[in-house]
Amino acid sequence: MSNEVSVTTKPGLIDRVGEKVERHLSPILRRVPPRISLLTGSVFVIASLFLPLAMDACGGHATGPGLNIVLGKADCYWPSLFLGGGLGRGFYIFVLVFALAVLVTLVAWLAVPKTLGKASFVTVLFAISGAASLVILADYCEFFVWLGSDALLKKTTAEAIVSRWAPLGVCLLTSVACARCLRAKSVRDSLPIRILFVVAGAGTIATGCFEAYAQIRGFGNTDLVTQIAIWAPIGLYFFAPLSLWFRYGLWPAKNSAVEWHPVRLRLGIIYVPAVAGQFYAAFQAVNIRVWGLIPCLVGIHLITLGYMQLAREAEKA
Repeated sequence: MSNEVSVTTKPGLIDRVGEKVERHLSPILRRVPPRISLLTGSVFVIASLFLPLAMDACGGHATGPGLNIVLGKADCYWPSLFLGGGLGRGFYIFVLVFALAVLVTLVAWLAVPKTLGKASFVTVLFAISGAASLVILADYCEFFVWLGSDALLKKTTAEAIVSRWAPLGVCLLTSVACARCLRAKSVRDSLPIRILFVVAGAGTIATGCFEAYAQIRGFGNTDLVTQIAIWAPIGLYFFAPLSLWFRYGLWPAKNSAVEWHPVRLRLGIIYVPAVAGQFYAAFQAVNIRVWGLIPCLVGIHLITLGYMQLAREAEKA
């Protein structure tokens, strides 16, 4: 008898919408060979070394190409809200090294075609690239929620008030999505997943409150409340999804009753603000003339896409 638990007898709204989106996206993604995604993504990331990417500590001016970040030159930082200083530099160097490793792997594949066909090898690389993509999503979701709401709505007193509470609205909507996630039977039947979704929802509401409070007190405030407001989204958009993905997606237990597919669909809903953050980050990158960030971000996600495609091919083989 199968140990898998069905999602629902009648698919809910999230399942129906998710299935339709996947049905339309899958044929498009299949048209792009995974090795093309990997090659293009790694070239994009490495090219950012020579494109305007570094910014000053205040985030208002470009200070040179990505190479300046790697060399640790004065006032040259990775464009980020919380991956600043040495942490941002370390992340960028890691991404560059990984992109270079992807190129080496592709060359090895030309010599030994079976190199990219080993399921365990591909899964590990997929986990690394996926984790990097989650870092990017978490980073620029916070960038969007904090700076976007303030920058887009601050011309009048009324708009300024709205802008300060806009982050709370975004976080409340995301919390509703977390609550909807709990409707899936495979989610309800797993205590760890229930706890993670509840913590994510409660944490998101708290984050929104901290955001609004910190903005009212001023962006320059560095007290505990402001620091929590900056770092809290990492829990929602990085650690919680990463643990779910590793536990139930990449390395599921043999007798696990949890189906990854419905959980993945619901995580997709939670990531809507994070995806919006990517577009806002691209807009700001052009605005402050660090547009080299755009090919770098696209490259990271393309590498993840390539390994996702290879992982699916390896599963079918």
